[in-house]
Amino acid sequence: MIIKPLVTPSLKIKSDTNKVCQYDMITFTAYNIVNGGANPILQWKVNGINVPATGITYASPYFNNGDIVTCQLTSTADCPSPMIVTSKPD
Repeated sequence: MIIKPLVTPSLKIKSDTNKVCQYDMITFTAYNIVNGGANPILQWKVNGINVPATGITYASPYFNNGDIVTCQLTSTADCPSPMIVTSKPD
């Protein structure tokens, strides 16, 4: 029997700008994905609600002051603990 160690998934996100005008396109990118596995699953969220974006980036011109953008990673690595983690907001 081979016992594999638990691994801890994590990720960070960043936006391409911090100061924008209303309806300017803002792009967020997930980076530093650790222990995501060969095919990590990313789900972007605005204010805790899923948006139709599941890739390494998420872009939209429809943000409001105070919106909180995060990215949820579901790891496909062997033995992730936990399997699902969420980035800190940017």
